[in-house]
Amino acid sequence: MTDQTTETGTPIQEEPAVQEEAHREAGLRVLQRRKELGVSRAALAALSGLTAAKVWRCEDGRPLAEELLALEEALSRVERDGLPEQMRPRRAKKKPVRAAEHAALIQRLQRVETLLGQAIDAKTRKDVNDLLAEAQLVISGEPMGETEKLEVTEDDDETTGEPVGDSEAS
Repeated sequence: MTDQTTETGTPIQEEPAVQEEAHREAGLRVLQRRKELGVSRAALAALSGLTAAKVWRCEDGRPLAEELLALEEALSRVERDGLPEQMRPRRAKKKPVRAAEHAALIQRLQRVETLLGQAIDAKTRKDVNDLLAEAQLVISGEPMGETEKLEVTEDDDETTGEPVGDSEAS
């Protein structure tokens, strides 16, 4: 690099940096406009006659002049005429959550939180397993009454944590 300057005194080595910054700004303008108009990169590529990779390269601040012109023209058409129907994004219609469903979900989550807290404090492996099984049923949304609890054939000794067999009746 040399320390030469132009007639105005600007160092020659700064010109590429200025040009690079102008390219970056032009690419950002294209990106911002595309997003503001709700146009996908693929749709903009199709409307401008470019590939999606070239659109991305331009938005990344490395545009060629003819590509930038094609993108600006395509965006101006979208702004003026709207996006063609076949290029509009298809969004799944969201089912609104009703207040009752929301309240029921919150209640289930609170119940799971309680069950998990009890499982942490449980003294036996059987109690932990029962509480976790109940929490799984609450998460799945299945009702669980006293008659639906899982049958357990082994009990744990509270002191050793070892199975002691069928001693629930004793």
